[in-house]
Amino acid sequence: MFDTIRNNSKILMGLLVVLIIPSFVLFGVDGYSNMSDRGVVVAKVGDIEITQQEWDAMHQQEVDRIRASAPNLDAKLLGSAEARYASLERMVNDRLIAVAAEKQLLVTSDQRLANYLQQDPSIAGLRGPDGKLDMDRYRQLAASQGMTPEMLEARVRRDLSNQQVLASLQASAVASQRQTDSALQAYLQRREIQIQRFEPATFAAKVQVTDADLEKFYQTQTDRFRSPESADVEYLVLDAAALAKNIQLPEQDIKTYYEQNLQRLSGQEQRRASHILINAGKDAPAAEREKARAKADGLLADVRKDSKSFA
Repeated sequence: MFDTIRNNSKILMGLLVVLIIPSFVLFGVDGYSNMSDRGVVVAKVGDIEITQQEWDAMHQQEVDRIRASAPNLDAKLLGSAEARYASLERMVNDRLIAVAAEKQLLVTSDQRLANYLQQDPSIAGLRGPDGKLDMDRYRQLAASQGMTPEMLEARVRRDLSNQQVLASLQASAVASQRQTDSALQAYLQRREIQIQRFEPATFAAKVQVTDADLEKFYQTQTDRFRSPESADVEYLVLDAAALAKNIQLPEQDIKTYYEQNLQRLSGQEQRRASHILINAGKDAPAAEREKARAKADGLLADVRKDSKSFA
């Protein structure tokens, strides 16, 4: 069996190609399209779905637009949950108006689109002296908004169609009788007023003030001319202990200073002497004199021992 497969491998490969490719074309393309990740659906208006990716992109565009107009605005406010929800709500409103425009067949014609673009100040500034549109600058204008000229025109066409939906709603509004009367009365009313001006310069020349009047006015208005009491205080704190903490004296500097001021720092030489008398008379027996001598030698040894320990 394996020999048969090995000997007819080319025929089997052709058969597999015939079986696999048509099945992929018939069934795989649709499944591959459905597998494309469009993101989680966060809202739905009619048959139009709004995905998380579209929501994030729309919110980022609004953030960029707001930052361009108000650079000092706190970035935390733009990234808050309330701001993101407001972006989603505007997307839902726009999609809802678009669905209404589509159902009412409110389509913007090419002539109306052309007239609107000609009146747009941002596009009118792109025209040259001959009145022709500079296409290179027009493409740059669309690219600055992340679109091509075709995408820009499609967005303007969609906005004009949506405006027709809002215009029909606004035109259908009916003012009440009270609102109409208030508007007409404000328009038809007539009022007469008189103005009398009192200029200080007109009366300044007529005013004559004496020293007594000034003194009296000052005495009655003393608080108005009194300034709050204040004092300027300057002081310097000399703390020897605090200064000593920051002073570091090397041992060599101390030794040099001592040698230079030896006479001033050294006092007069003084010596202290003390003696111990061990009495042994000339007439004393030899044993007593030897006992006294041994005692003296012992005391002398103790003194020498204490001197070495002190040194």
